[in-house]
Amino acid sequence: MSMQSTANTGQPACTHKVVSPESIEGELRDYSAPILIQDLEFHLELFDRTFLSRLAAIHCDTLLFQFGSRTAALASRIGERKAWDIAGEIQRTLGRQILPAVLHVERIEEAALDFDDLTKQGLLKLIRSYWDQWIKIGMAWVDKAESLCGPDEMVAVSEEHYAAVCRYQMPKLAELAGVSLDHVIGYVKANQLGIDTSAGYRSVKEIVSDDEVHASLMGCDVWGKLRDQGVFDDRSALAMCEREASLCTLLHGGPPNVCVIPKKPGIGFKGVEPGEPYCVMHFKRT
Repeated sequence: MSMQSTANTGQPACTHKVVSPESIEGELRDYSAPILIQDLEFHLELFDRTFLSRLAAIHCDTLLFQFGSRTAALASRIGERKAWDIAGEIQRTLGRQILPAVLHVERIEEAALDFDDLTKQGLLKLIRSYWDQWIKIGMAWVDKAESLCGPDEMVAVSEEHYAAVCRYQMPKLAELAGVSLDHVIGYVKANQLGIDTSAGYRSVKEIVSDDEVHASLMGCDVWGKLRDQGVFDDRSALAMCEREASLCTLLHGGPPNVCVIPKKPGIGFKGVEPGEPYCVMHFKRT
């Protein structure tokens, strides 16, 4: 895709182009170049060890941060003490960090986890383990919120939590990547580095302008593996998609977005034809 200008299209300037991971030569020290890398989530090895060390530290902190954001959102519905009891329960199980502990240190810095001590391959494994832990911890919170508050309030709790996480995580990721959050394209790039990444999804990006990006989802765990395993039926899968679409609005700086799903319950969803997207997300800031 070539970069466009307002002179020919009437649209806001397009300063980026979509590129394949294979086109990148050498290791990237940041993500400031005017490119959007397809399926970057599967190719973090494109970044150097220093970048990955800083990214791992952000993910580690975000795992901890979510206990506060989720507890605060749930506490307004069920009370502070009960919400923190749930936080403690989840922290003692899925949230545990399996690291050595010491009884006493003279300085707290001596007990700090130094990500710079890890090899590049070790950092890549750690980052992906944080992705996995984030999703599993999140689903435990969702189950608790739905059982205690009902499905509608569960969605509201999730949205309040995600809004708080985005206020915390997105500026840190943007600073690391060397991108600006003044436009949607900056949020898209930062979100490719976010902790709520999953290896079960692949998308094809199209840049219309710096404030309009389309993502066609070509691989999807919800409509693929999880549906085949019976975790979702057509209707519950669609409900999950619609909920995720609302959360994506928060992840991309609050632009209006539309999730276009090609097959819906009642039509007889049997999968999509080869080359057909599961859904198309439109991120556009007005």
